[in-house]
Amino acid sequence: MNTSRLITIGARINSSRKTIARAIEERNGNLIQQEARMQRDAGVSYIDVNAGAFVGREVEYLPWLVKVVQAAVDTPLWIDSADPESVEAALRIHRGTAVINSVTFESSRLNGLLPLAVKYSCGVVALTIDSIQIPEQAEKKLDIAIQLVDTLTTAGIEREKIFIDPVVLPVSVSPNAGKETLRAITMIRERLAGIHIVAGVGNVSFQLPQRSLLEATYLVMAMVAGIDCAFIDPCNSAITTPLTAAEALLGMDEYCIRFINAHREGRLWKK
Repeated sequence: MNTSRLITIGARINSSRKTIARAIEERNGNLIQQEARMQRDAGVSYIDVNAGAFVGREVEYLPWLVKVVQAAVDTPLWIDSADPESVEAALRIHRGTAVINSVTFESSRLNGLLPLAVKYSCGVVALTIDSIQIPEQAEKKLDIAIQLVDTLTTAGIEREKIFIDPVVLPVSVSPNAGKETLRAITMIRERLAGIHIVAGVGNVSFQLPQRSLLEATYLVMAMVAGIDCAFIDPCNSAITTPLTAAEALLGMDEYCIRFINAHREGRLWKK
């Protein structure tokens, strides 16, 4: 029995959310810390911090986010940026081991961020994107994943610090995207031992109604396919309830203890 829980990354501190962007601009540390504590209390494994909406000021805002969040919680952080200068500014003040989110197989991005991962002994999220496209076909995702893992391990990144992200695309744009990513997850899990597979399952529902329903359904499907990590809103019981149930049903919750406790504590389908 695999009693390991899904590794969850709290995705609420993201500058694409208007309330977060406003808090960052206004240096409202109290709101940011409240978001961090809510996610910690919900039991996430990591908290993602993103200031990417502020082009030109990310190098200032991202380390501020790290400092504010780490003053409130001990949960390790994912530093969510493609800008090497901003990432290093954040890593310089981060306490403990962080994860860089993310590199791709596009050379300028990889060459800018990989040395930082080595320098600061970070984990690395690696997206299955090359210099040409974001592939939809599972076989192409696998091919890029293999190349990424080879490049990262050659540079000295331990396999257990590698998080392959097969890039969930919205089914509203490409009807087969969800199915192809699930195939890719299974293929990557079978081919690449010792690495993590992470998915941003919320992307699948972009521009569709009932997004939480689609996200929760796809999360469970992705767990069956082989992910061991996911970006989620841990404060949304429409996501966390199916997740808790899936862990019980997939042998990830011995004797369903966590599921039973969640029921007794009123955490299932909480409004």
